[in-house]
Amino acid sequence: MKLSPKAHRFVTEAIAAHGGRVARAIWTDFETSGGAALPPPAAAVAHAALSSLEERLAETLQTLDATSDAYADLSNDLLFIQAVGRDLRREVLGHEPTKKAG
Repeated sequence: MKLSPKAHRFVTEAIAAHGGRVARAIWTDFETSGGAALPPPAAAVAHAALSSLEERLAETLQTLDATSDAYADLSNDLLFIQAVGRDLRREVLGHEPTKKAG
């Protein structure tokens, strides 16, 4: 999976704000590797950080006037983050080891 520049910015900001030391290290390794495709560990930390950011934005949205420009901007950002989060979730789930039945 490859992130758009806008998605990359959101993920980078989310990891800086909500990611732990390990998540930041994984993301930094990805960014400095020069690879275009998002490896599974980077996708997992990106998904986790965006999930945290999504929760914070949803909480903030509750405090804004629904007719304000800030509400519209934040709502658009939230919808974008949710879409990227769904893509990342599919990416992460697609790389999880399958469990044997039994």
